[in-house]
Formats: sequence, structure tokens, C-alpha cells
Amino acid sequence: MCLCDYRDALTTSSRLARRVEPADPPVELRLFLGFSRLGNNPFFHAHRADPPTPSPSPQQLNLKRLKAYKASLILFPRRTAKPKAGDSDAGELAMAKQFKGALMPITKEDKPLEMVKVTEEMKAFKAYNKLRVERMNVWQVGPRIKRAEEAVKKAEEEAKTAKMK
Repeated sequence: MCLCDYRDALTTSSRLARRVEPADPPVELRLFLGFSRLGNNPFFHAHRADPPTPSPSPQQLNLKRLKAYKASLILFPRRTAKPKAGDSDAGELAMAKQFKGALMPITKEDKPLEMVKVTEEMKAFKAYNKLRVERMNVWQVGPRIKRAEEAVKKAEEEAKTAKMK
């Protein structure tokens, strides 16, 4: 085999290699050192439950403000000769005046705090213990149902064996 045949073989194989695409592109591996703070950790916030609030949610308040805004809005038609559906009528257009000032500012109503006398019952209440008990009650629902069903089956079998004797 001469040197020229070897070069032809190399160029042919390189041409074939160019036609075949690689299976997967190379993946860039980066070193992950962890989150510097819990605030940056997405898993920390993902599993946090929102505390129940008796007040209306901000979304409900925004919806209420939007409805009030739409009620006071006057929509001028593009062509007064041909008003479209949703445009304000002539009476509302005649009453229109230029508004100046803050447009529907968000007002936060301050509710007065209600002071309560701390009772002995409140002092004796162990919140952590109560939460642990309730958490275990939720956890044990399935096994308790299973044990109850097994107890019913066992009682039925004992009743059958007692009737046979």
C-alpha cells in the first residue's frame, strides 16, 4: 500500500464522518455548589403553604376595583354616526368631563386590633404537640381504615366458625 492510498482512505473516511451526525450534542457540565441562601432555593418556596387569611384575597380586591373602573368608564365610539356594541350612549358622552388626579388609588383599610386577655387554657395549649398529633392523624388514615376492614373480616369469620360449632 502506497502513501497515496492511505491519504485517499483518510479523506474518504473523513467525508463519511461529516455526513453522519453525532448522536447527542456534547453536554456542558457545571459544578453545582448549592444555594447560598434559602431565598434563592426554588424548593424552599415551592413546598411552603400559604397561611389561611380571613380577609379577601388581593385577586378578589383587584377584580372589585376593575369592575368599579369599568362601571365609571366612558367609551367613546370611533364614529359617532355608527356606534358599536359596548360604546357609551349619547347621554353618557354628554356628561363626560376630563378627570384630573389619581385614578382609583388603592386604599388600605386599617382594622383596629382587638386585645384579648390571655387565659390559662391558652397558656396550657401546646401548638406543636397539636400539630404533630393532627399530622399523624392524617398520615394514619389509610392504615386505620385497613385495620378496621381486617377487624370486620375477622369478626365475620369468627361468627361463621361459631355458627358451625
